[in-house]
Amino acid sequence: MHRFAILLAACTLLLLVTGAFVTSNEERPFYSFGQAHFTVAGAEGILAVGLVIWSWLGKTKAWLRRLGWIVLATGAVEMALGMQADSQSRAISASHAFLAQLLFSTTIVIVLLTTSGWNRDPQPAEDRGSPSLSLLATVILGLTFIQVALGVAVRHGLMGLAWHVLGAFVVVLLILILAVLVSRRVPGDPALRPAANTAATIISVQAFLGFTILSMQGSRLIDPAAMILATGVHTVVGALALAAGTVMTLLIRRNLRATKAAEKHAGVC
Repeated sequence: MHRFAILLAACTLLLLVTGAFVTSNEERPFYSFGQAHFTVAGAEGILAVGLVIWSWLGKTKAWLRRLGWIVLATGAVEMALGMQADSQSRAISASHAFLAQLLFSTTIVIVLLTTSGWNRDPQPAEDRGSPSLSLLATVILGLTFIQVALGVAVRHGLMGLAWHVLGAFVVVLLILILAVLVSRRVPGDPALRPAANTAATIISVQAFLGFTILSMQGSRLIDPAAMILATGVHTVVGALALAAGTVMTLLIRRNLRATKAAEKHAGVC
């Protein structure tokens, strides 16, 4: 199941890549990506159906069955929105792009929750400082979610840049603070520190790409194909940032929750 989940996540990432170039491809130098996008969408749909069937026949946990249905339902809505590519409004196009981001993060969650490490007893990580790592990670995930939504809205012409740029500064600052706190409070944890560092790196790269695109927009010497490429990469890295933030938050909340439960149990005894 874990290997199948990795295949599903990889296919969804490829769907994001091809979709990002289709969305950004107003001058159509990458026209072939449109055909590839529909092909990958069909493959992703088949894999989603396979996940649902496997989760039911394999007597898996209830949460995996629910996530399978969520992936299948989201994929169906995505396909319905994508079929209106020639006539869709900006709002529908933005909804299609945003759902793709959520779909990818959901598949990454399935990958995480089907690992052997997740299904073993967690190694407790003590959080003795303030602010709480769990609370800070949850806040960062919420802000990253909002940033992804704002980015989609900006890219599809539904709003201006101001709030999105401000949000980028805030999220980068908070994720760097969290990465430092994790390294100081739980330096020996085999999962938390890599997860926080990975999320911090991806989010920082995403912000750098965003400001690079802003500088490119002010130049008439930039090749349109280069702008499309940069915008597409920015979109894909945004999806990776949301997924990395989700994984980081789940790992932190799981480990800290286990520690608190253990301390409460020890106090009772």
